[in-house]
Amino acid sequence: MNIMYTTTFHLPHSWNEAKPTLSRSWKSSEYVCAFSDDERHFGHVIKTEHWNAYDATRPNGASGGFKYLGAFADLATAMQAVELSVEQRHELRTMHAGAGMAWATQ
Repeated sequence: MNIMYTTTFHLPHSWNEAKPTLSRSWKSSEYVCAFSDDERHFGHVIKTEHWNAYDATRPNGASGGFKYLGAFADLATAMQAVELSVEQRHELRTMHAGAGMAWATQ
């Protein structure tokens, strides 16, 4: 006995329209603030004893998480640290067929 399954996907109408301009912005709550655009998460700030800032576009030294930017006394300074870190040029790893990993600057 042969059984065939067919799955049909219907995309929302809005996906067929032109995409809006991607603009970075902060979304904030009392203890967590996230810096992102419509498609990507760039960094965040988390309140503990201080405001701890993280750049989500770079790995930490052990490559096991986001790059820690430091602890800041006020929220505005921590947010600025994330924005500046994201804007800085940094090295990108690119895979070359048959050649392994190579480093390139952005």
